[in-house]
Amino acid sequence: MQLPELKMEGRSGCELIVEQFNGKAQIRKFSNSLGYNKRLVKQAEKQSAFYENSVSNIFTTAKVFDIYNSSDELAWFTMPYLFAEKYSNYLDRIDFNELKRIVGYLINYFENGFNISQISPINTEVIFEKIKEVKFNTDKNPVVDKNLFDDVFIYLNDKIPDDPIPLGSCHGDFTFSNILFGDHQIYLLDFLDSFIESPLIDIVKLRQDTCYKWSIMLEADMPKHKSNKLTQIFNYIDKQVAQYCNNELGMNTWYTYLQAFNLIRIVPYLTNKNEVSFIKNSLTDLLK
Repeated sequence: MQLPELKMEGRSGCELIVEQFNGKAQIRKFSNSLGYNKRLVKQAEKQSAFYENSVSNIFTTAKVFDIYNSSDELAWFTMPYLFAEKYSNYLDRIDFNELKRIVGYLINYFENGFNISQISPINTEVIFEKIKEVKFNTDKNPVVDKNLFDDVFIYLNDKIPDDPIPLGSCHGDFTFSNILFGDHQIYLLDFLDSFIESPLIDIVKLRQDTCYKWSIMLEADMPKHKSNKLTQIFNYIDKQVAQYCNNELGMNTWYTYLQAFNLIRIVPYLTNKNEVSFIKNSLTDLLK
């Protein structure tokens, strides 16, 4: 049976097309603009490196088949179509024992990241440059009231922790929206190049969901009974991950700062006032 050609677009604006190649379904992901080409290629290379080098028997990703880059055409890369479940369907049907296994897999993933990282001082110039970039892009977003997040940008400029930080590989956008569940495998998708490459970034991104429920908020058509169940599940995962993080170097000093940075980096991509209120309330709760 021939797979119909479907088109999808993520929040970054990158287009994904499901197509047939040699009788099998694959996805071709296109850059959203010529200016985004370099970043898309980095993401594809990061995904490919994870596929080749992952030490986990549980976490994997889709193999990158081809990467195309050009100075005058949109970049793209291809990967197999994964027949797996999105997080909201999978978590809604599993039992508590399976949930505990998932938590164990997550913590093991983070431990592997910390074990291969190096504790190093941070380059504060990289942070200051990123703050300026995010502020510039935030001011361009028409759904965001001017000066709404000024207090957050002041915090980010003034409160950079002095402590060293574990630097190493990370997914970069480790939210449940970018995770698919298959038979005995957890697939990570939509890798993101990060201005700080640290396993702490993956914990921050996971807790964007488990603590603040970002992915649940995005599924506006989710039935109430399902969102209530997923909220309970996220609360359980968050409690276990937070307990684990209390023992990790750098988490106590860096977590709040990196989570504030993470949430404010979403602002340029917000599309409506409800999302703006969600981020504003989350930041207020974080920094109170």
